[in-house]
Amino acid sequence: MQEIIKRDGRAVIYDEDKIIKAMEKAFKASEQKEPDENFSVLIKSVCDHVKRILEIKDLSVEEIQNIVEQKLMGSKYKDVARVYITYRNERTKERNKRSDFMKVLKEKLMASNVQNQNANVDEFSFGGRRGEAASELTRQIALDNFISPMSRSNHINNRVYIHDLDSYILGNHNCLSVPFDDLLAKGFNTRQTDVRPAKSINTAFQLIAVVFQLQSLQQFGGVSATHLDWTMVPYVRRSFYKHYKEGLQYIEEKEIDFQFDSNESIDSARYQKNAKSFTYAMNMTVKELNQAVEGMYHNLNTLQSRAGDQLPFSSINYGLCTLKEGRMVTETFLNASILGVGRFHKTSIFPCGIFQFKKGINDVPGTPNYDLFQLAVKSTVRRLYPNYANCDWSVDMRHDEARHEKEEIVHSLTEDQIQSFINVCKKNPEYLPLFNVSIDDNKIIVNEDGPDCAMTTMGCRTYNGYDCNAASAWKDAILKVVDGLDPGNVINSAMEKDGRGNIAPNTIVLPTLAMEAKDESEKKGTDLVETFMALLDKTIFEAKEELLERYNWICSQSIESAKFMWENGTMKGYVKEEGIRSALKHGTLVIGQLGLAETLQILLGTDQTTEEGMKLAKRIEQMYKDRCAEYKKDYHLNFGVYYTPAENLCYTSMRKFQERYGKIPNVSDREYFTNSIHVPVWKKVSPFQKIDIESELTGYSSAGCITYVELDDGARNNEKAVEQIIQYAMAKDIPYFAINVPADSCDDCGYTGEMNEECPQCHGKNVRHLRRVTGYLTGDYKTAFNKGKQAEVKDRFQHSEKLENWRK
Repeated sequence: MQEIIKRDGRAVIYDEDKIIKAMEKAFKASEQKEPDENFSVLIKSVCDHVKRILEIKDLSVEEIQNIVEQKLMGSKYKDVARVYITYRNERTKERNKRSDFMKVLKEKLMASNVQNQNANVDEFSFGGRRGEAASELTRQIALDNFISPMSRSNHINNRVYIHDLDSYILGNHNCLSVPFDDLLAKGFNTRQTDVRPAKSINTAFQLIAVVFQLQSLQQFGGVSATHLDWTMVPYVRRSFYKHYKEGLQYIEEKEIDFQFDSNESIDSARYQKNAKSFTYAMNMTVKELNQAVEGMYHNLNTLQSRAGDQLPFSSINYGLCTLKEGRMVTETFLNASILGVGRFHKTSIFPCGIFQFKKGINDVPGTPNYDLFQLAVKSTVRRLYPNYANCDWSVDMRHDEARHEKEEIVHSLTEDQIQSFINVCKKNPEYLPLFNVSIDDNKIIVNEDGPDCAMTTMGCRTYNGYDCNAASAWKDAILKVVDGLDPGNVINSAMEKDGRGNIAPNTIVLPTLAMEAKDESEKKGTDLVETFMALLDKTIFEAKEELLERYNWICSQSIESAKFMWENGTMKGYVKEEGIRSALKHGTLVIGQLGLAETLQILLGTDQTTEEGMKLAKRIEQMYKDRCAEYKKDYHLNFGVYYTPAENLCYTSMRKFQERYGKIPNVSDREYFTNSIHVPVWKKVSPFQKIDIESELTGYSSAGCITYVELDDGARNNEKAVEQIIQYAMAKDIPYFAINVPADSCDDCGYTGEMNEECPQCHGKNVRHLRRVTGYLTGDYKTAFNKGKQAEVKDRFQHSEKLENWRK
C-alpha cells in the first residue's frame, strides 16, 4: 500500500483518482470539452510515473503537483498547464491566507501580540482573549462571505473603513439613547424575570445601571441617558414623600393627610408647614440621593458586561432642569464626579458626564443653573468630565420646524378624526404625553418639544439630528388611536433623542483618496484638486451604498436577536406589522472621515490652519453635507456627516498608508492620522485659536463631532479662565466641547496631578496616566491605547502655553 505525505505532515493512502480528476478539470476549463484520447494517455503516463517513484520513496503532495506541472508543460497541452498552475497558485494563496488567519487567531488567544484596538477592552484577560479571537473570526467571515466586493475592496485598500466589522454578520446596530423615563415608570422585562417600576431614588439608580448593562448587550456601541436630571425628578419626589411621612410619624407623631402627587414639588407649602418633618425629609433625601448616585457610578465602573472585561460605554446628559429636584440630581452627579470612585477616589471612567449648556439656563451669572455650571467646571478641571453639549447649536435649532410638521398633520385631520382622538385620550390620558399634545376646547394642541428633544450626545460624539421619518410615523400613530388601536411606542418629535441612535457608521480615509488622485492627475495631466473632488464624490456614493447594504442586513434580523430592546421599546417607533425596520429607520446612517489635515497637505502643501487650506476644507465638507442631504431625501433615511472618533483607525489606517506610500513629510511621518477635521495635535495654537479654526467646520456635521483643547495641570487654579474658554466655544457654535487636562494618579497613595513615572508624594511607581481617547476617558494610556494613540498623546501640545497670565 503506497502512501503520500500531506501538507500537515500526515501520511495517507495514495489515491491516483485525485490526479486524474485534477487534470481532467484543468482540461475542461481550458478546452471547454471532454478530454480526448491523447490527453487520457498523458494522464496515464503521469500516474505511472508517480507510482514508480512511490515504490522507491515517499512523495509529498507538492512534489506530486510538481510532476503534473512538468508533464503538462512538456506536452502539447500548454493551455491546460496554465489553467492547472493558476488554480494551484490560487489554492496556495487561500491556504496561506488560512495559515495567516490561524496565526492571528493564536496571537489573540495567547495575547502574544496585543494591539489595544479598543481602549476599553483588556486583551490580556480570559474574556478579552476569547472575545478578540471571536472578533477576528467574525471579521474574516464578514469580509469573505457577507459584504459586497466593492465594500471588501474599499475596506482592504484603506479607502472606506467598515466600523466594528466583527459585529457585521451579527446584524446588530451601533448605539442608542435609552428612554429611561418610560422604563423606570413602567418597569421592564428581562430574559429571566420582570422588573417592577421604580418607587424611590435608590431603586431608580439601581435600575439605570441595570438597563445600561442590558442595552449594551443588544448592540456594539454606546448607551446614553439624554436628560437624567429631568428623569429623576419623580423619584426624588417619591423618596421625599416617604421620608416626610416617616418624619411626621416618628418626630411629630402625626399621620400624613394627603396622597403622593408626582406633580408636587418638594418645596411646596404643604410640605413646609411641618418644619421638623420637612428638614428631616430633605436631609434623608439628600443622603439617599448621594448614596444612590455613588452606587451608580461604582456599578458603571465595575459591572463588566462584554467580553474582555469591558464596561458598557455609558454617558449621561444633564444640566437643564431648573426644578429643585433636578438641580439636586445634577449637583449630586457633579459632586460624585469630583469625589471619584474607589478607595483612592480615582477618576471615574464611566459614565461619561455631559453638561447641557444653554443660554438663559446656566450660561452666565443670574441664570437659574449658573452655579451648577460653575460646579461642572470644577469637576472638569479635576476629572476631565463633564464634557459640554451646546443646546443652542445652530444645527439643532429645528424645534419650530418639527412642531409645525405635527401641526400640519393635526390640521389635515377631519373633525370626526379629531373628536375620536380626543375621546380616546380622555379614556387613556397616558396617550397625551406619548404624542406630546394637550387637549383644549376640543382641539389638539401640539406642545413644545420637551427635555427628550434637547441637544445631547452619546459621549464619543454621536448625535441624533432631525428625523426625516418622525412626522409620518407620528401621523400613523394618531390614526391608529382614531381607529381604536394601540399607537405603540411613538417618536413624538423629529427632534426627539430618546429611543434613537446610530445604526451604522463608516469612514472615508481621505489621505488614501488624495494619493490616488495625485497618481491619476500626474498620469492624465489633470488638476489635482478637481481630480480629488471627483474621486471623493464617487467614494461618498460608495460609502452610502455600503451603509444601505449593512442597514438592510440589520433590518432583516429577528426580534429574538435583541429581545430586551424590542420587548421593552428601548428603540422607539417599532410597529409589529412592519418589522424592526419601522424603528431602525429613525436612527442614523453616517459617513465619516479621517485625516483632513493630512489630505490638505497632499493636495496643497498646507492644512486648514491657513486661509488656503480652510477654503478647500470647506469645499470638501460642503460636498459631504450636500450628498448626505440628497441621500436623506432620496432614501427617506437619516444619512449624516460624521466626524469620526478614530480610536483604532487612526493607527491601522496609517500603517496601511505607509506600506503603500511610505513616509511622506507632514503626511505619514507619524504613527497616526489626525482625527476628522481636527487641528493637528502638535500645532502650537491657543485654545481660542483652535476653537476658531474648528468652529468653521463643525457646522457641516449633522451626525456628531467633538472639539477639545489641551490644558496643563494649572487648570485647577484657573477655573474662571476655563469657564471663559467653555463659554467662548459655545458662543462660536461648537456643538460638543471637552477640556483635556492631565489626570495622573498614584495607585499606592491616591495622589492626583500631573506626574511622570514616580509619585511626588509617596515616590511610588504605580502611576496611572489617564487621558481622553475619543469623547470618553480610558485607563492608563500607556497600556490601554494602541501605539498610534500613544504617539498622538505624546505629541499633544498644551494650548494653555499660549495663554497669557495662566497660573501653573
